Parts: sequence; structure tokens; C-alpha cells
Amino acid sequence: MRKVRFRVEGPAVEVEIEGPSEAEWVEDLFSTYVVTSGASAPRALISIRTDADGGTMRTVDRIETFEGTDLISAVEWETNLSLLATVAGYAHLHASGAVVDGGGVLAVGPAGSGKSSLAMAWHQAGRCLIGDDAILLGQGGDVRSFARQMKFDRDRARAFGIDVERTLGFDPTVREIWYDPSGGAGWATEVVPVRAVAWVRWRAGAGLRVRRLEPAEGLNRLLADLLDTGLEPAGAFPALALLASEAELLHVEFDDAVEAAAVLARVGSAARGRSV
Repeated sequence: MRKVRFRVEGPAVEVEIEGPSEAEWVEDLFSTYVVTSGASAPRALISIRTDADGGTMRTVDRIETFEGTDLISAVEWETNLSLLATVAGYAHLHASGAVVDGGGVLAVGPAGSGKSSLAMAWHQAGRCLIGDDAILLGQGGDVRSFARQMKFDRDRARAFGIDVERTLGFDPTVREIWYDPSGGAGWATEVVPVRAVAWVRWRAGAGLRVRRLEPAEGLNRLLADLLDTGLEPAGAFPALALLASEAELLHVEFDDAVEAAAVLARVGSAARGRSV
């Protein structure tokens, strides 16, 4: 039985797993946050037992059985939530983001809106990533990265030139792959101010449509896009209000992630003198 511990700040999260290859996969999912077993007592314990068909995940309050790579996906999700819950004092936005000229550009939206595609486009353009699904927003309107492997559609990954067969735990029967963006520019290591926030929507044949939003609409949207792992709306409100009043706020529809990512980078660069 192997124990893997992760820590962003505060208590660690420990995953106990018996399969050696599965243990390596779990460690790779959040490799930035791996700590030694000598760290302080963990906040959460996740126990995994594997078998020929998949395995069983045990947490404090439940036991679930999964088949094949669904087990790794379940462990990633549980570890992701547990790690986010240890980052106190931050609002958590459902967003991806990258650093442009020293400031953050964020893409906000639900699953399937194109956040990860924009993150991949920024990554391939050599920009440090802030996140691909969750962003940590501080009280001063600045952001820090939350680093993890990206879960990405297999066909879109191929369109970006990724050799999907060499990705973590590749399974040809599963549509999504895990991609490690730590190579190249990798993850942002510094806290940066936010210069632009775009609510994004990928839609086939949409072309590129961009419109500006008023601060009041932006604030309402930001409140709606908070993850419940971070500060509650009342605690997050000051940072969100600051962000809505100072950053460039946009609604973006697109069908080409590379084009949209480049436009948002230009907006972020142009807003450099007006960042939060």
C-alpha cells in the first residue's frame, strides 16, 4: 500500500492506493503539490483498492466502486475538491486563465464552454497558465494558479498536435485524456493582477463574437460562477466587486480557440494600465 500526499497550503490531502501504476498516475495528477510523508497530519484521507476491473474508492463518508479509468477520474475529482477546500481566504472561480504581460486573463464558463481549449491555446502560445477549470482569486483582486493535469477531449487534443497515446493512463475507449501542461511555460508561480475576464461559449460555426459587459452584469455573473469550495458569496463579494469595477469584462462566442485566445491576450495586454 502506497501513500501519496498533496498540499497547496494548510493541511495535506492523502491518497492511499495499492496499485503501483495507479499510484504513479495519482501522483502525476497533482505533481506540483506532492509532499513527503513526513508532512503534518492530512486533512482528508482517500483510500483506493484496485482490481482487474477498476477498483473501490473509500472516503470519510462513502464507499464507491468504479470500472477502468473511471476510478482515476473519481480520485482526481475527490482530490481536486479536497485540495481546493484547504486554500483558505480565496474565492474559487469556475474558470481557466493565463498570464499576459504580467496580468491575468480569465475565461469563465460551465463545463463544455471551451475553457480548457482556450487554456490549451494559451499554453501552446507559450503563456503561463493560471488554471484550466478553477482559479484562486484573492481579496485584492489578484489570482494565483491551481496546477493540475488537464482533462481534455481526445479529438481536440489531437487537433492541437498532442500525442494522446502517450498521455497519462491513456485508454482508447475513453473520449477524454489527461494532459500535463507543466512543460514549456508551465504554470504561473506568482500572484498576478486580473486585467480581463471573459465569459466564453464555444459554438460550432459561431465565428468570433465579442461584446463588452457593464460592471453590474459582470458582478452578477462572477457571483454565479463561484465554486462552493472557496469563500461564500458574502466573503467573496469585495474581491468580486473590485474585479467587476476594474477589469475588462467581455462575453465571447467562438469556434476557433486559437483565434479567441489570441484576441483575449491582446485585450489583456491593452488593459495593462487599468489592471486591478
